[in-house]
This record gives sequence, C-alpha cells and structure tokens, in this order.
Amino acid sequence: MAMPDDSVLNVVRVNLFSRERSKEMDVNGDDKHKWIFRLLIEIQAESLTILTKIEDEINRILWNLAPNSSTRLYKSDGTASEAAYFENSEITFNRISPQSETDFTPVSQAELEICYFRIKT
Repeated sequence: MAMPDDSVLNVVRVNLFSRERSKEMDVNGDDKHKWIFRLLIEIQAESLTILTKIEDEINRILWNLAPNSSTRLYKSDGTASEAAYFENSEITFNRISPQSETDFTPVSQAELEICYFRIKT
C-alpha cells in the first residue's frame, strides 16, 4: 500500500464495493425494496497516532451527518439522496498493514453500510 517514496501518506480512500437488495424487507409484496450500499473506507497514515486521529474524525463526521427519517445526505448537485440511514453511525476500523512491530505507514479499513429504500414505480 505504501509507496516506496512515502508519497501517499495521510490519505482516506473510499470505494463502493457492493450494492445489493436486502431480502429482510419486502413491504407490501413487491412495492418497496431495501437496498444496501457497502463502502470500504481505507486510511493510510504516516504514524499510528495520526491514523487513530483520522479514524476518530471519520467517525465524528459519520455521527454528525448520519441520515435519519427527517434528514438526508446531499449529493454533489445539492439534491437529497435516497440514503435513509447508516447501519452503524460509528464504524470499527481494522488494522491491515503493516503486520510487523513497526508503525511506519499504517493502514486500516472499515466498512460503512448505507441503507436506502426504492419504491417500485
């Protein structure tokens, strides 16, 4: 993950890695479906101290911006998104690198599930 010249440090990468229809919620037959976007959030930092600070800041942002029944996340064009809620408003980061005793350019990952509902039209 770390570039040999340490040029990619203190970065947060967000990747959509899954979009699936949930089987747990089919309200009124086939009219309303629950969908789940799974985002992978990956952090690479120059030290373990900075890594944990970035993890805490991401969780603070998620806590403050989490959609609920009265608020929505906004898309880049300013319109409300279909995101109904986060499965967890605080996510757990897991350390994936390095596996040794050193803390040079540590990397951690977490998964954020964004749930939304789609009404069949």
